[in-house]
Amino acid sequence: AWHSRPGALTRLLPPWRDLRLLTRDGTIHDGDCTVFTLGLGPFHQRWTAVHKDYRAGVSFTDVQEHGPFSHWEHLHAFASEPDSTCTLTDTIDWALPAWAEWLAPGVEKELARTFAWRHRRTAQDLTRHRRHEGQPPLNIAISGASGLIGSALAAYLDAGGNRVLRLVRTASLHEDHIAWNPLTGTIDPRLDGCDALVHLAGAGIADGLWSESRKVAIRLSRIEATRRLCEELTHLLRPPKTLICASAIGFYGDQGDSADESTSGGTGFLAEVCREWEAACAPAINAGIRVVHLRLGAVLAGNGGIISRLRPLFDCGIAGTLGDGSQAMSWIGLDDAVGAIHHLIQHDDLAGPFNLTAPASTTNAEFTDTLGTLLDRPTFFPVPASAVRCLFGEMGESMMLRGRTVMPRRLLESGFPFLTPNLAACLAWELGLPPAAGA
Repeated sequence: AWHSRPGALTRLLPPWRDLRLLTRDGTIHDGDCTVFTLGLGPFHQRWTAVHKDYRAGVSFTDVQEHGPFSHWEHLHAFASEPDSTCTLTDTIDWALPAWAEWLAPGVEKELARTFAWRHRRTAQDLTRHRRHEGQPPLNIAISGASGLIGSALAAYLDAGGNRVLRLVRTASLHEDHIAWNPLTGTIDPRLDGCDALVHLAGAGIADGLWSESRKVAIRLSRIEATRRLCEELTHLLRPPKTLICASAIGFYGDQGDSADESTSGGTGFLAEVCREWEAACAPAINAGIRVVHLRLGAVLAGNGGIISRLRPLFDCGIAGTLGDGSQAMSWIGLDDAVGAIHHLIQHDDLAGPFNLTAPASTTNAEFTDTLGTLLDRPTFFPVPASAVRCLFGEMGESMMLRGRTVMPRRLLESGFPFLTPNLAACLAWELGLPPAAGA
């Protein structure tokens, strides 16, 4: 059942590989077709796969119709075990074109790496969903569903059997698209009766210099859009029971001792934005909607965020610390961020601020050294603090040269189990390295 849902395929795309889903017609039944694009150095190859031999609860097969292999047939077989578990066996019959046969050893190694990762991902997702076994599927709306966290969350929830509604800015005939205008707050009434809304949309805080115009754009997209959205929710006949709204650990400021949810807010532009951002949810709270504020740390993902920005520097051997590297870095793995949001949706007794950070903070120097070690690349080229200030101004000073250790006290107290609580394990997972590499 998990494999038959659209989100499952997205969950199985390895984050370190440039493999993107272009179109999908159906899921895993006979005749259903999926088209990918596969990055091969500077080139991209279209890969079209067609499904056949579907047997409910037993097996299905996908066959390459066009792509990088001269032959590819992939059988997924499922077998129930006496202890109520299940064994999944992937069997792939493949061959390369004659001119590329010399690449076969490397391809075989990459396939083994990919499927070891896919099997771990499948088991981890099913284990997390089983924690909420017996509860009915939910209707969950997501704003920012095309972003790093939103796209992963949408796929995870969909594969778990929930219905995912995506808030989009342009009108769409898609039955799971909800039209929403963040400038006016106007929203499609089909949101009525939704179980939960996860609000992640907004201008990227670290996506550019904090010029005066950029600060205005951040405030409009984060504070004003959230306020208008919450006001619109109160006009619905049956508003969502739960609103999960993004915020950031910038709430605590970028200097001081270790912080948790009991720590008061800090000073500076980002702290002010976060404080007003959370306050913008007041209309929803006053209307009786359960509101959770996600105070997010740096989200680590192999296919986006800080890793994808830094990866080219590491690959070229010119990476290094920012400034003296002593600044604290509070982070969380993408899978744990997604799992934590699901956890907070499912627990009706949880409300207020939750820090989405790993229980083990690090420093910029430790992060740089760990990533360099896992990639087997040198890290001898530090970026002087003066250069960061010159290039990135106030944003660079606040988000790159300063930091604060922020602990997920409330998340831990609620019983949330982290998959990758330490940095090396998280980076190894996102890079597709064996678990031992991150031990």
